[in-house]
Amino acid sequence: MGGHGVLFPNYASAVRIEDIRYINSLSPAPLHEFKNRYLETEDVYYHSLWFTGSRSRGVGAIEESIIRNLKYYSFLGVKYIILPSEIDFNQTAELIYPDWDERPFFPLSYSDKSVSIYLNEYATPRAFVVDKVSYAASYKEAQEAISSGEFDVSKEVVLEKRLPMNIDWAGQGAGNAEIVEYGANRAVINASAEEDGVLVLTDTFYPGWKAYVDGEPTEIYRVNGLVRGVFLRGGDHTVEFRYFPASFLAGLAISGVSISLMGLCFIFGKGRGTQEISERLTKPAKSTTNRGL
Repeated sequence: MGGHGVLFPNYASAVRIEDIRYINSLSPAPLHEFKNRYLETEDVYYHSLWFTGSRSRGVGAIEESIIRNLKYYSFLGVKYIILPSEIDFNQTAELIYPDWDERPFFPLSYSDKSVSIYLNEYATPRAFVVDKVSYAASYKEAQEAISSGEFDVSKEVVLEKRLPMNIDWAGQGAGNAEIVEYGANRAVINASAEEDGVLVLTDTFYPGWKAYVDGEPTEIYRVNGLVRGVFLRGGDHTVEFRYFPASFLAGLAISGVSISLMGLCFIFGKGRGTQEISERLTKPAKSTTNRGL
């Protein structure tokens, strides 16, 4: 992600760069609340586009927000931070955390006269496996639970629905995951779990997504009040996510019915017109007689 207008949201997608920021008037409530709770820049004059990183109307600094809320940015997989070259990201970290033991460090991946790109080594992968689970009554409670200083977003999750197995989650196993295919409507992940666990995909939980483990349908759980996860038994698996919402099926059904009705109207209408023409051609003409005076 970028700050101070270096990489404007929505433009990132045009150059095939994934950015957690966006300009969209509609967003799911859990995402909106997570963003406002954990990602909002402090000490800014409020305006509707604060999340874009725009320079206008702000007195706070996005780099300070990233450092103070690094846990949450890392959970969403923010791996690179792009800033104007005059800003030293590590110097900002030093000001916030004078104690070296607590201070995060960000290696410089690239720099020129205009921008500097820093690597966030604390970022979680886009997909990963955990085996430590706790539960919450709602997404709000789940989002609140991860704010605990002891909660490690890379090793444990909070779910709102119970898993099918009653297992003692010791947090000692986990596994690994590799995304082998990723698109707007489909994602395929090869995952290996040492013990029973949860595969986390840090894409927003949203109705209409379906999941399949080794070709079999499975339930998608909302993880940490925000993203998606599926239950895995120990072993190697192929997990597929597909976006196929009910509204799309309803649209297909309505379109199919409409096309069928139009076809019937055309067929019957054409048949009736042909019959009328045939009747006119075969009907004998009326005789006419010249009348003289």
